[in-house]
Amino acid sequence: VEQDKFEADKKTSAWVLKKIILPSGGELNIQTESDDYKYVQNKKAMQMFKVVGAGDNKTPIASTSNTANLFSNQKNPSDYIYVKVSDDSLSSSEFINKYLSENINKPIYFKFLLKMNSSSKDFVSGYFEIDTDIAKRATMGVSNGMAAIPLKLLKIDGLVGGNRKVNPISKAGWGFGRTYLNRAVYGSDGSESNKSFIGIVNELVGSLKSMTEVFKSPNGLLETKGCAQVFDTNSSWVRLENPNGKKLGGGLRVKSIQLSDNW
Repeated sequence: VEQDKFEADKKTSAWVLKKIILPSGGELNIQTESDDYKYVQNKKAMQMFKVVGAGDNKTPIASTSNTANLFSNQKNPSDYIYVKVSDDSLSSSEFINKYLSENINKPIYFKFLLKMNSSSKDFVSGYFEIDTDIAKRATMGVSNGMAAIPLKLLKIDGLVGGNRKVNPISKAGWGFGRTYLNRAVYGSDGSESNKSFIGIVNELVGSLKSMTEVFKSPNGLLETKGCAQVFDTNSSWVRLENPNGKKLGGGLRVKSIQLSDNW
């Protein structure tokens, strides 16, 4: 989430007393500003940063469109996500110190707008872990205002090929789809409802054919359908530490009080 002081000050000043007219004819003008904070109890304040791409390259590359892929095919999950940060250039150690000093070995929260089938998107949130490989962590510097964060890949699970590694964000999307959008993600036409008789019959036939695949690998079937493969780079974020020690929010405070005499 963008930390814009001008906008924060403007929004917190709404419905707040700004002027007092005195009986003498003078005026008190009160100017407020957004509050800020550095810690939440004993933990550093955190904020959401936009994810602008994903891939296998340790050098961050922003997507040229509004979407990016979390995997290209069954054998190629994206190892990195590319995050837009507040600094233009940092070394790996500087980036970790400013953005991940307390959370480098802890689960990182994400919220992604994922394409669940050919016609619908949904927000999926969860946690991923940063890869513990020393060589990959050494490449986590900032270049052109972006950082490449290496992901710890997870097992796809299932009776067949369950040890194969996949992108953790895609896996969270498959779990979300199975739980809340079962018909939409497994349906032959990707629709959540079908009112025509022929459509219902075709869907039943298709579901019987895919039943064996579901039992073998429920996530694998969704992977082949392209579920949770594509995300919207305008509406996907991860939560890192606030790098400036001044996260805007938490209320407002008085910035100045000016007295003018008009008698």
